[in-house]
Amino acid sequence: MVGALLFWVAAGAATADSAVVRRVVDGDSLVLADEREVRLIGVNAPEMGRDGAPEQPLARAARTLLASLVEGRKVKLVYETERHDRYRRILAHVLFTDADGAERSAEEALLASGLAWMVAIPPNVGWVSRLQVAESEARSAGRGVWVEPRLAALPVERLGPTTTGFQLVTGTVERLGQSRYAYYFELAPRVTVVVPREDWARYFANLGNPDQLVGKAVQVRGWVTPHERGLRLRVGHPAMLTFRD
Repeated sequence: MVGALLFWVAAGAATADSAVVRRVVDGDSLVLADEREVRLIGVNAPEMGRDGAPEQPLARAARTLLASLVEGRKVKLVYETERHDRYRRILAHVLFTDADGAERSAEEALLASGLAWMVAIPPNVGWVSRLQVAESEARSAGRGVWVEPRLAALPVERLGPTTTGFQLVTGTVERLGQSRYAYYFELAPRVTVVVPREDWARYFANLGNPDQLVGKAVQVRGWVTPHERGLRLRVGHPAMLTFRD
């Protein structure tokens, strides 16, 4: 994939190296031959069951696809600004060589198959546009997560007090709150989308003033976490929001 190579060479801050994949953990993470763990940038696959949590639909299919592409093979790891997550996993785009000798993105393959959702988490957002294209392909074709009813977007009214983890949530922005550090978009009395001010200034400028979102119907994707005032989703990039008519 020549375009991918040109991208990371031109990106300046991004660099790359090669490694062998020992095993695939799930649809968005893997372990290298030297035991380092890699979390793929820009995708979130359905969760495998662990720590007592049930397995999500299509989780095994996502893991199987990723394993078929990279397990036991040499891959290229392409980095962006942030190299590790809070679990000390390496954050990287994973490129593999297909049967025709072309270099391809594992993330794009997962998204185009409908076996993952695109996620945009600053500062590693350099590939957002191309990953959105791959996701749109699956959505338009009705593949995977886009037609699995158990993974469908939840109306905000259906979120329970114990709802956590990655979700697609639909609702209407009812109220805007703000602090020195963030904007708080209230979708319901107990569900709030939090956008840090620094992320708003850097990525959301084309949306205008934050108060212009009040009254708009949105679909937001992200990780739902409990808070003393209800549930929160932290969003740092507009690619995590879709405005609905």
